[in-house]
Amino acid sequence: MRILIQRVLLLIFTNILLSQESNPCEDARYLEIKDKPLDEMSDREYEYFSRKDGECSQYKLKLPTQPENTGKQPSPKTVSEKMEVINLYGNTEYLTPSQKQRFTRERLTVEIIAKTRGSAAATPLGNSVIANYGSETTRKWKASKGFEEISEEAFLRIAGYDKEADVVMEYISTNKTFMWGGLAAMVVGIPFYSNGYQMSMDAIDEYYLEDDEMYKTESAKADNKVVTGIILISGGLGAAYYGILNLGKNRYEYSVVDGISEDYNKKLIARIKESSE
Repeated sequence: MRILIQRVLLLIFTNILLSQESNPCEDARYLEIKDKPLDEMSDREYEYFSRKDGECSQYKLKLPTQPENTGKQPSPKTVSEKMEVINLYGNTEYLTPSQKQRFTRERLTVEIIAKTRGSAAATPLGNSVIANYGSETTRKWKASKGFEEISEEAFLRIAGYDKEADVVMEYISTNKTFMWGGLAAMVVGIPFYSNGYQMSMDAIDEYYLEDDEMYKTESAKADNKVVTGIILISGGLGAAYYGILNLGKNRYEYSVVDGISEDYNKKLIARIKESSE
């Protein structure tokens, strides 16, 4: 009983100390510098910002709050949250201001554009298959290197995944073929349909009441052209829609490339440290 009371008192005092600790995330100077673009910060401001940013991250880590267990997957981390995680683990803690600027300019980030519902997703990567089970998946995301937005192919090549980058190129090429091929089929199909329709009208005007055999022959020719036109137009529309729909999506899931970017950024920090030694 005495041990239980001691533990309760210790927990109470710990919470009191945490509540009395000043919140570095609300530091006025830190918030003022935070709104500045990176290139406009002086070395002193950048050093102060980095120090306070680390303190803010540590402060958040100490907060005794736990996310509610709703049975849903957590939302993907934003770019700022990812960098906060890196700072929490101390990966950038001992970089100089100039090294941190280099890291910011060369790091890879991925950000979700839109989410799509689904129960499961499996994505081939190299010799393995990465499966992602959950209520939300997405193939609509954008990648950046530093401040510049880059393509999915460029992202994978920078990260060292040349084979997967080649798959992306093939994916884009295939869907462009569907799109342009479908549009071409529609362009060809429209005259077929128009000519067939006109032939059908002419057959009615010229032969319907005068020559039944000729009317049937000409009507059959007209019907063939109309049907060919409909097939080309509807098939072309479907192919073009399929190509355009896929071109609006990335080849790989966000869950795959998100891990690639974090792994690349950790290795980038190590390279920056080694280059200055």
